[in-house]
Amino acid sequence: MMRGSHDRLRAGKPARGPVPSRLVRCGTCGRSLRVHHRAPGIVSLRCWAQGDGACPRGVSIHSHVLERTLQARILAKLKGMKAEPPQSMPGVDLSLVDQEFETARAALERLAVGYAEGAMELAEYQGARSQLVSRLERARARRDKQTTRAESAALLEALGALWDDLGRMTPDLLSAMPEDQRRDLYRLLLERVVVHPIGRRPRVEVRFRF
Repeated sequence: MMRGSHDRLRAGKPARGPVPSRLVRCGTCGRSLRVHHRAPGIVSLRCWAQGDGACPRGVSIHSHVLERTLQARILAKLKGMKAEPPQSMPGVDLSLVDQEFETARAALERLAVGYAEGAMELAEYQGARSQLVSRLERARARRDKQTTRAESAALLEALGALWDDLGRMTPDLLSAMPEDQRRDLYRLLLERVVVHPIGRRPRVEVRFRF
């Protein structure tokens, strides 16, 4: 059912494991969880910030436990979804923000070359560099934001194209999907997954794109 459409959804190299780790966040510090191979055949997602002292109570969850929870939430969501797909977002033109970022980066490089060649004093260089670094950081933030919007727009468009198929999804069909197709489906449906420490209820919070 999904095989004819899933090629349109693939982007970049597949992540390790069926659950895209970039979607999963620590419920304590908010950082993304990372894949951890505990033993052959046993994969977990864990917060590595605790080891650096940046997270007071990091979390860890077995990948198969998380996926079982996600599948149950997905099937419940699809069962109660509306007849109409979510409204798609307007397209995003990344060329302007890309140009702004590259202009700021090139100006910073020219400044460094000019200082190395003795065209300015240290104080003048440091002042100009501080301004350009701030400009570059603002441009990078705008580019990241627009890139995220463009990715969301593409995913919503793909979601609308698969809407009828999703309405016919069953537990058996979802479990029988190849791992890469399940990963694509999770990316398509899920906006954010938050895993809280053991004892918190619900331990896993799921935010859908629709």
